[in-house]
Amino acid sequence: MSLIRDKLTAQFQALESLAADAPATAKRKRGQEFEVFLHSLLAASDLAPRTRYRPDGEEIDGSFELAGRVYLLEAKWHRDPLPASAIYAFKGKVDGKLAGTLGLFVSVSGYSVDAVEALTLGKTLNVILADRDDIIAALASEAGFGGVLRAKLRAAAEEGVVYFPVSSTQLTVAAAADRSEPKATVEVAGTSDDRPTSLVIICEGPRDEAALTILAGRILQHENRAGDVRFVVAMGKHSIPRVLNTIRRSLSDTAAFAAVADGDYDPRGTERLIAEHLEDQADIIVVDPGLEAWFAPFANDPSIRLEDRRRWSPRKWEAIAQVPAKVDLSKLLSVHPTFQQFYELLVRHSRAI
Repeated sequence: MSLIRDKLTAQFQALESLAADAPATAKRKRGQEFEVFLHSLLAASDLAPRTRYRPDGEEIDGSFELAGRVYLLEAKWHRDPLPASAIYAFKGKVDGKLAGTLGLFVSVSGYSVDAVEALTLGKTLNVILADRDDIIAALASEAGFGGVLRAKLRAAAEEGVVYFPVSSTQLTVAAAADRSEPKATVEVAGTSDDRPTSLVIICEGPRDEAALTILAGRILQHENRAGDVRFVVAMGKHSIPRVLNTIRRSLSDTAAFAAVADGDYDPRGTERLIAEHLEDQADIIVVDPGLEAWFAPFANDPSIRLEDRRRWSPRKWEAIAQVPAKVDLSKLLSVHPTFQQFYELLVRHSRAI
């Protein structure tokens, strides 16, 4: 099995090596090769995959079988996160099949937060979502893609989570062996592994995860403390309590839990939305109107205004993304009480070096 995984890993790495500015023909070819790769990945887990077929003129990328149930498959490799329209087009195909049929949508580029929220809040959940991290987790695990699917299906059945992150960011800050100052490392970790975790932080989207990971490392180094902090992306505030409940069941009782969410001009409503659906207590930090409020004033770009955040260009997002690694932590503490909450949370659930 390890030889098969090594071969599949090499195939996926070759697909990822295609340059971003490659011609459209090369990208279309990669999309076709990606479907072949997924077929092999599913076959390696004994999921009886079927390749692309066209029932009544409708095109379906494939299907597979898990625990006696047939799943339809859709696979996409685009540059940007997929919008809700792409998911709903696939959901329509699943809706038109035998009652009880489920669908798996695999997007290497992930999904927009709005798309996941829309699907999660829908009346019928019959599609689950997977991304690049799920493929990496399947390639790294003895359980293969079958193990990833079972974890995602359980989360969907128990909590209605359509985009359960089987892997997450593990930030370990500890003393370096050859130096007195602390050293931070970041890696992808399974949410159900048995490594020590002092704190799990659930956030809304990938941008939040990236910023919070950087800040957490800086805070613990600044305070000369060590900690094992796990960051998990829920893809939307409505999914935060559902993902938190699911992960809490899989980790030891020693881990503390927290949620960081955008207030969207209704911070009390957001806090209530999360708190009402939690099975147990957790710290809730609501940044209004969103996490970018911590950084926008320090982006050195007078055109970046919080009231325009929904229309920010990629260049403006890029300017804000540089702030967490450079901003003066004391300035953030003096300006934003919610950042002080985050700061104190990290210190409280860490240990002195």
